[in-house]
Amino acid sequence: MLNLAYFRIFGYVLTLTMHTGNTIVSKMALRGEIMNDPDIKNMAAMEYCYFTVWNIAFQMLYAAFGLYCDGKSLKYGNDQDKTLLKYIEYRRQFFGTVVWPSTMLTVTIFWPIFLYDRELLFPEFIDRVFSKYTNYIMHGAILPVVLWEMVFLPRSVPRSHRKSLIYINYIFVAYFAWISYVNATSGLWPYAILHQLKGIYLPCFFLLANFLLHLHYFTQWPIVRFVWGNMHDVKSS
Repeated sequence: MLNLAYFRIFGYVLTLTMHTGNTIVSKMALRGEIMNDPDIKNMAAMEYCYFTVWNIAFQMLYAAFGLYCDGKSLKYGNDQDKTLLKYIEYRRQFFGTVVWPSTMLTVTIFWPIFLYDRELLFPEFIDRVFSKYTNYIMHGAILPVVLWEMVFLPRSVPRSHRKSLIYINYIFVAYFAWISYVNATSGLWPYAILHQLKGIYLPCFFLLANFLLHLHYFTQWPIVRFVWGNMHDVKSS
């Protein structure tokens, strides 16, 4: 299994390089006279309200933690202490509970709506500062990142999903509370589609997003069974 660590490390380094480089390019683009544009200025002010940004942060945090775990594993081999083993197990939990569901939610919500009417999520004025490559990295390249990890990170289907579902709901509630607070104080939503949804349709949209987050959590386990077969179940995820 340690041989797989080299493949994972390659993926982690590539993920961190890709997201770090893209973040620097994006920050550089949001400087100078372009910030006089009110649309661009509002978009920049809402940066931490975009779920895409949250997902990229999750991927980068996971990649950094994965590098630490695999670096230590390669150094100590079979002489791993209990603390390192706990970190390795937490790495699996964080991937299955946070990184995979949030990435799949980003991909499956963004692209259908973008292809239907990009103004609802990613308006054309964004093209003044962000290239199409930036868009592909934020909303497309994130998918190969999790698929790579799915193939090279040994995991088993947990016997209980209760703890994982609690964590997923924590993330959803935290995000919903944050953007609701921003909306209450500024009158702005991060996405144009939220401004257009009125009455019951707005909470229904959030409920749909929460449902998809849970659905994507469960869709990973048939893939895990296919890739890793009948490994011994862990107690929880």
